[in-house]
Amino acid sequence: MVEVKCNECDNKLLKRKSELIQHPKSFCSKTCKDRGLIKPAELKTCICGKGFYPNEARQTYCSISCGAVASNKRRIKKEWKSEKLRERRSKFCECGKSMYYKSERCLDCDRKKKCLNWLDKTLFEMTRSDNNRLYKFNEVRTHARKMMKYFGGEYKCTYCDFNTCLHVDHKKGLSEFSPDTLMKEVNGLYNLRYLCPNHHTMVTKGLIE
Repeated sequence: MVEVKCNECDNKLLKRKSELIQHPKSFCSKTCKDRGLIKPAELKTCICGKGFYPNEARQTYCSISCGAVASNKRRIKKEWKSEKLRERRSKFCECGKSMYYKSERCLDCDRKKKCLNWLDKTLFEMTRSDNNRLYKFNEVRTHARKMMKYFGGEYKCTYCDFNTCLHVDHKKGLSEFSPDTLMKEVNGLYNLRYLCPNHHTMVTKGLIE
C-alpha cells in the first residue's frame, strides 16, 4: 500500500501500486472524483456584459430575458409605410364610424343593407317548407325585428310608454298575405309596430285593435 494525496482536497489516503498504474489520479471521495473528472465549464460572457458558467454546452445567454432580447434583434420587423398606416387608421364609413380598411362599409351598415336586400324576396321564399305552424314564419319574424331595430322609430309600446321586452307585431297578420307577396308589404314599417306583452296579448285575442 502506498500513501498518496487526493488530487482535489489533498487529503491522504492509501492505495495499491497496481491501482496507481491503472488510475494515476487519486480521489478520497465521490464528490472529489466528480470534481476532478468532470471538466469545469468555461466562463462565458453574455450580451448584457455579465459572465456566467453554462449549465449546458448550448447555453449562450445568462438568462431567458437576455435570450429574448437577442432573438428580437435578429427578427426582421415589418416596417409599414406611414401612408398605409394613415389610410388604415383614417378609413371611415359613410355613417361616420371607423371600419376595417378592406371593407366597403362598417358592420352596422352591412347588416342594414342585408336587411334591405330581403325585402325583394317573396313570403313563400321566407317561409319554411315543413308543416310546422309554430316555426313556419320564423325568418319573417326575425326580419321584422331587424327592420324595427335598424329603421323603426322610438322603442316603446304603441299604446303605453312601456319600453322593456317589447314585441314586434304585424298590423296585418302573416296568414292574410298570399305567398307571392313581397316582403316590402309584409315587413314594411307601416305594417309593423312595437307592443308590450300585455297589449300584444290583447290584440291577439281581439280585445283591442
